[in-house]
Amino acid sequence: EKVVFVSNGVKKFYSERNPAINQKARIIHNGIEVDKFAPVSNRDEIRRQLGLSPNAHVVGIVGRLVPDKAHHHFIEAIKLLSQKDPQIRALIIGEGKLLGMLKAKVLKMRLEDRIYFLGNQNELPILYQAMDAFVMSSLREGFPLTILEAMAAKVPVIATNVGGVAECIEHERDGILVEPSNPTKLAEAIQR
Repeated sequence: EKVVFVSNGVKKFYSERNPAINQKARIIHNGIEVDKFAPVSNRDEIRRQLGLSPNAHVVGIVGRLVPDKAHHHFIEAIKLLSQKDPQIRALIIGEGKLLGMLKAKVLKMRLEDRIYFLGNQNELPILYQAMDAFVMSSLREGFPLTILEAMAAKVPVIATNVGGVAECIEHERDGILVEPSNPTKLAEAIQR
């Protein structure tokens, strides 16, 4: 009998609570169909369809709108960036129980002309092509498929160093890792 984890980070989390798991544990990282995300589309056309300027600096986040994904930190980072970069635009792709709260936060921060809520999307490979950078602001992760998808789409990745993220992103080589719960550091990494 074996216990399979998607990352060493997840294994560590559970083995700290139950050390007996270590004897049975195996790691099998998540995988994706890389070719499905290979860049093929006209970026300017995709941006035009989304109502974005070809000159916009577009960052995107993909995931369920739930507390662990910390979209509120992403929104705060966009607010900080918007004070320096009039061309910054953000795509929030996904749905979830925090949608209303996040939309209210965007309105309160007067970012409704900079942050676009796109809901769930079937055409993620195309949407990655619209991005200059992919951001993951999560507080917890296993081995995120969205990071693998962004990498396959050749989109630079900025992610919080949580769970198994460092097993797919080597800091300064494959992307930029930042500490979680720090919108200022997230904004600085996006600006880079």
